[in-house]
Amino acid sequence: MNNRPSGNNRPDHGVRPGHNGGNVNNRPSGNNRPDHGVRPGQNNFGPGHAHRPDNRPGYRPGAHRPSHVGHRPTHIPHFAGWHRPAPPRHWRPAPNWRPFRSILGITLGTGFNISLNFLNNNGYNVNYYGDNTIYLRDVSMLNMLWPDAVLYYNNGGGLCGSRFVYSSGYYDMNRYNMAYASLSNTYGMPASIQNTSSGVEVTWWGVNNQFVRLSYESNYAQNGSLNYYTTLSFGV
Repeated sequence: MNNRPSGNNRPDHGVRPGHNGGNVNNRPSGNNRPDHGVRPGQNNFGPGHAHRPDNRPGYRPGAHRPSHVGHRPTHIPHFAGWHRPAPPRHWRPAPNWRPFRSILGITLGTGFNISLNFLNNNGYNVNYYGDNTIYLRDVSMLNMLWPDAVLYYNNGGGLCGSRFVYSSGYYDMNRYNMAYASLSNTYGMPASIQNTSSGVEVTWWGVNNQFVRLSYESNYAQNGSLNYYTTLSFGV
């Protein structure tokens, strides 16, 4: 494909979506490392100065849980709910793991309605909510802007996970490389690095059932378009 990055811009484990392989143990270089104004492990995963106020007439949920509002975005794959991955056998938390207590400023376990109020009142662009999910547009994480983000809530209503999604119509691992360098700088080597049928996926596990997962894969969006997706997940 056009605009395919050279070998220097790809992680050293050299995984290309669409090519199968075994486990990979090499760590990428520190090139393209972003500024670290916001790092996983800090208490506040706030978006810094990337707030984009939503000036639409906003729904403010009351005592009852809201139903579907807006339209689920179709330019990204459909993520079927939240599933915590199983850690590998005999794993140990990263020695420098700093537990995170919130995502985008929302404390883990916070209820759905309270989260919506917080997001609407703090300038976030809420694109859709329903089915234990809240979809956002243009959110900052790891000092980078992610066009799409999803917050997940368990059956008890508490915040339990998140996904931040960056998509491209052509092969380009620059966003993945930057996120990997930032996370490795904070947590060290991931507990697992493995090829998937369409890309690569790495995961760090920490204390209190917390984990961070980063992947780069080709996939079809709900509208049928084939894209390349860098997906960053935090959860418990």
